[in-house]
Amino acid sequence: MGYIHRDVKPDNILISSTGHIKLADFGSCVKIGDDGFARCSSAVGTPDYISPEMLEQQGTEGIYGKELDWWSVGILLYELLIGEPPFYADSIPHTYARIMNHSTNLFFPEDILISDVAKDLIQIFLSDAKVRLGRNGIQEVKNHRFFKNEKWTFDNIQHSIPPYVPTLNGDDDTSHFEDFNDQTEADVTNGFSSPKAFTGNQLPFIGFTYSNELGPIATLKSTVLNGTPSTSNVSSFEINSLVIEKQQLEDRLQDIQNELSTVQNQLQKEREQMELKMQEIRRLEDDNAKGYGQESELKLANERISEMQAAEERASKQIRELLNVVETIKSRNSDLEAQTERYRKEKTATVVANQKLKSEISNLKAVNEKCFYRIKGLNDQIESLSRELNEEATFKLEIGKLEDDEKHCLTVTTAD
Repeated sequence: MGYIHRDVKPDNILISSTGHIKLADFGSCVKIGDDGFARCSSAVGTPDYISPEMLEQQGTEGIYGKELDWWSVGILLYELLIGEPPFYADSIPHTYARIMNHSTNLFFPEDILISDVAKDLIQIFLSDAKVRLGRNGIQEVKNHRFFKNEKWTFDNIQHSIPPYVPTLNGDDDTSHFEDFNDQTEADVTNGFSSPKAFTGNQLPFIGFTYSNELGPIATLKSTVLNGTPSTSNVSSFEINSLVIEKQQLEDRLQDIQNELSTVQNQLQKEREQMELKMQEIRRLEDDNAKGYGQESELKLANERISEMQAAEERASKQIRELLNVVETIKSRNSDLEAQTERYRKEKTATVVANQKLKSEISNLKAVNEKCFYRIKGLNDQIESLSRELNEEATFKLEIGKLEDDEKHCLTVTTAD
């Protein structure tokens, strides 16, 4: 069609009455030029689905190709198979940070079965724009082995029967959409949350926020209160998650320590200023004792001292809170390291046990094979003995018959 959609996500994909999907909401699309690229100075999209090149070119005239939408398709495919976007985080800045480092933040949980073909398709969709599948046209996407099947092709897919066809009572049937009419204005106000629509102006403030509830201290306290994750069902995905969480905690700890150092430096300066004021007060007191009458200056100095003491008390309280948070983070970090090490040891023990079991199975197979050949040899001996016994029995019968014939001959001779 000659356009880049720029906002491909589940909310913009609808199911028609025949069960086939339709792409909607073209309000963010831009036209592709004759050189195969679109140019736009404003970055748009939804945080979980926005591509890294869109984030990189924020603030400049962005130049994008067809591969921009294929990134979102890869996110969508991952979400349909796993249940959530691959780079989801608790805040938009963290989501952007994970997208920008997508090569080290893309994981597939081991407890969910996904074919290697599907993993390959997602990985080459969620790759650098220079090598991303689809940058040379849709035909290379159609040629991927993920779409090979015996039921349909891209030439007849519109005439095939989808796995799900919605049941409708008419063209105006909205029963498949959520009903929001029962919400009151108060419910909407209480449930209000910051929109996740990307406007581009958050990039310079990654790691910062204007909300006290989302500040560093509150975030760290919330993280600590979440508790230690369960140690059951050990998997590489859980270990990777713990490593990532450990790295995030270390980064936050470094930020807190930097902030603590800044506060301590400020407190030191305040103390030095207060010492100077105290010296000035002592000088004024001496002057007052000598009758120079500088009560007003002394009063102002005392007020300044009171203010500085209050500031010092507030700074000390803040330092105590920061130190408590630092200690909590260190404890949490230590627990994560111990748990990660325990997971690795359990995984190593499982590998050793599997190897031992394989060795025992191999030995049992060898013993079984020896028994098989031994039984076969015994059967051959039994068959040989059976033949000898049959031959011996036949020989005895023949001897008995010859003896009877001999007796008969003797009897006839005697009679003659």
